[in-house]
Amino acid sequence: MDRRLKKYQNMRRLCALAIRQRGLRGQTIIRDEDSNAAWAAVRDHVSREATVFADKHGNYNDLAGLNELQRVNHSKSNQTDDGTNTNQVESFFSRVQRAYVGIHHRFSLKYFDWYMAELAWREDCRQVSNRSHTFQVLGKTLSRPTSHYLCEYWQGNKPPGLIWEV
Repeated sequence: MDRRLKKYQNMRRLCALAIRQRGLRGQTIIRDEDSNAAWAAVRDHVSREATVFADKHGNYNDLAGLNELQRVNHSKSNQTDDGTNTNQVESFFSRVQRAYVGIHHRFSLKYFDWYMAELAWREDCRQVSNRSHTFQVLGKTLSRPTSHYLCEYWQGNKPPGLIWEV
């Protein structure tokens, strides 16, 4: 059973799509792993000269029209004979699994996007010291105006679904 297919998804299980740039920090997370979302993410966030590496899932077939596409069949091997792999994004998903088990114990589906955004930030900053993390968070927090989504949150003000599209 492929849990990425819509017929097997419910609000108890969600899929996330991650795009990771090799060699540089940078990550984009979107909620759905369907062909339209994948195509839009690559169109909006990936240079046309870049090569996209993906697994053999059918939702990525249309990406060949946008960029050069190399595929890895995970049912046979973790990489192809020429060394093509998806290790960078698999590393992120491994950290998501560990966070689910070890840090959060579960993800509230209502805030699934928030968890993914926070874990993407952790992945991007994993080689930075705690001191730098603190200054980065404080700097961004103090340089932004008051959030209309988090202001009076404890009094029932509900945040939006996707925080990075606001």
